[in-house]
Amino acid sequence: MRYRTLTAWTIVTILLGTLAYSAAFATANYLETSHLVNRIAADAAAKGKAAADAQLPEARQQFANAVRATLLAASSRPGTGLTSAGVAVSQTPDGVRVTVQWTYPLVAYGERTFVAVPLSVDRSISMKR
Repeated sequence: MRYRTLTAWTIVTILLGTLAYSAAFATANYLETSHLVNRIAADAAAKGKAAADAQLPEARQQFANAVRATLLAASSRPGTGLTSAGVAVSQTPDGVRVTVQWTYPLVAYGERTFVAVPLSVDRSISMKR
C-alpha cells in the first residue's frame, strides 16, 4: 500500500512540475514576443510621424509594409514560433494595427507537437502627432 501511494504522489509531483515548467516558459515566450512587438512599435511610431505628415495612402502602406518586414526579420531567430502567416499589419485611421499570433508547444516529441497553446499580441501604432 505504501509503495503505491509513493508512486502515485511521485507521478502527481512530476505532472505538476511539468505543468509549472511549461506555464513558466509559455509566459516567458509571450513576454519576450510582446516586448519585441512593443519595441518595434515604438521605433515605428517615431519613424511614422514623418509618414503621417504626408497623409498619402502610399506612405501609410509603405509604413505598414516596413513594420511587417521588421517584425518578420526580428522573429526569424530561433525560439520564436512566429511565421509570416501569423503576423498581420493593417491600416487604421490613426496609423496601423499589428496582430501577431503564434503557438507555443507544451508537449512535443522530435518534430511533432502534441499539445500547443495559442498566443497573440495586438498593438496599435499611432502615426498622428
